[in-house]
Amino acid sequence: MDIIMEGKNGIETARSLREANLSTLLIFITSSREFMAQAFPCHAFDYVIKPYTADRISKVLDDAARALGKHIEVIEIGADKFVLSDILYVFSDSNYCEIFTMNAQTKVRISFTELSRKLEQHPSFMIVGRGIIVNFENTSHISGNDCVMSNGEKIPVSRRKLQETERAFYDWQFKKMLSKE
Repeated sequence: MDIIMEGKNGIETARSLREANLSTLLIFITSSREFMAQAFPCHAFDYVIKPYTADRISKVLDDAARALGKHIEVIEIGADKFVLSDILYVFSDSNYCEIFTMNAQTKVRISFTELSRKLEQHPSFMIVGRGIIVNFENTSHISGNDCVMSNGEKIPVSRRKLQETERAFYDWQFKKMLSKE
C-alpha cells in the first residue's frame, strides 16, 4: 500500500485494516520516508522506499510468504521473473514464447523446448498441444477439447493429448485435495 492516496492516506487505511484483521501483512511501498515511524505502530511488515529494485520486492514477498507459512515459487525466464502460480498458459511463437498470467501477457525470447523443460519440472504444468502449455493450478475444468482456465479462457487440447491431459488434470486435483487434509 502507498502512503499518499486520495481519501484516506495509507496510515489511516492501515489502521482500519489492522482493526479488522490482525493477521494481515501490511507492506508499504512509497516514496515518503517521513511516515515510516507512523507505519510501524500499525504493525507494518515492511516499508519499501521507491524507487525499488525487483530484487528488493522479491525478497519482501519471499519473507512475507515465509511469515504466512507459504512458499512462493518464482521462475526466471529470460530477463523476466514469474511467480509460477500466476502463469495461466504459454503459447509458442517461433523463437519466442508468450506467457499469459492473470494480469499480463509477456513475450520472451526462449525456445518452447527450453521453456517446457523448465516448466515440466513442476507438476501443475503440462503440454496439451503443439506449442501449448497449461498450468493446472489455474485450470477450472476440461470441457470438450478445451482446458477452461480460471479466467474463463478456453485453451485447445490436441485430440491426441486429450485423454492424457484429462487424466493428468484429475490426478493433479486429487493430489492437491489430499495435500490440504
